[in-house]
Amino acid sequence: MRTPHIPEGFDHLMFGGALPLDALTQDIARRCGVTATIGGRHATGGTHNALIGLGASSYLELIAADPAGDPDAQRGRLVAGLPKPRNIAWAIVVRDLDAVLARARRAGYDPGPAESLERLRPDGQRLAWRLAWRGPDIFLGIVPFLIDWQDCEHPARSTPDGCTLVDLRAEHPEPERVRHALTALGVDLQLSAGPQPALIATLDTPHGIVTLR
Repeated sequence: MRTPHIPEGFDHLMFGGALPLDALTQDIARRCGVTATIGGRHATGGTHNALIGLGASSYLELIAADPAGDPDAQRGRLVAGLPKPRNIAWAIVVRDLDAVLARARRAGYDPGPAESLERLRPDGQRLAWRLAWRGPDIFLGIVPFLIDWQDCEHPARSTPDGCTLVDLRAEHPEPERVRHALTALGVDLQLSAGPQPALIATLDTPHGIVTLR
């Protein structure tokens, strides 16, 4: 039996699909026993979110296409195109995004271009961060994207608690095709063979153990 494991640097897990954000929030509240708080709208992503804390410095991001956002934004179209909510992607936190990108590229994996993003919280506070997102390709959902929160307050500090991430693993029909990318990033995600790409998270919640995939 494998030992539950959380990769070092885990920052957050994105879970979403074509459901409106309020319906997604209600579904997760029913399953987990914790109601996510509204995070805000992403200025250029075409999405909006609600958050649940998974510990002192990590969280679950419920994400949906924003009806008032840019309909052509890549992330909004990606989320809206998923008929059934699922784990979409996950992030690891880094302190120097440019240095991590350079190191990964030297190792043979390009995590994607660096971007600057922001959103306004409902209380009016502006959050700004940088990330590297490769986009919707074969690695989506398994190889993490990179996020650098710079000087802004980490979102986990203002999220409802009660849930804890106890395990994160992945499956892929050809695991060696993605293992080199994990190695280039120095990510210790446990990866095994499976019928299709899947990111599988196990949460300890007020309603007991809940698995999201």
